[in-house]
Amino acid sequence: MLYIVCYDIPSNRRRLKAANVILDYGGRYQKSCFECDLSTERRYRELVGRLWDVLNPEEDTIRIYRVCAECRPFAKTLGIDTVPEPLQKVLIL
Repeated sequence: MLYIVCYDIPSNRRRLKAANVILDYGGRYQKSCFECDLSTERRYRELVGRLWDVLNPEEDTIRIYRVCAECRPFAKTLGIDTVPEPLQKVLIL
């Protein structure tokens, strides 16, 4: 299942920690927006738990959106279309 994770974190230190946690589960699509392919509920809960450990709930916001399989083809990119590194397919000949 594809999830979009984005944040608004004013602290450089917490923002870097959050980004590093999210990168363990997916790829950066924009500076504060990530795509994560979380195949199991366990991986989703693990990500959320790790983000709670970094988050200051009085200052930070982290949003996680699930993208259903039927909705994925309707995603649109305006401007430069890049694919996060971990989600790119590699073909070895």
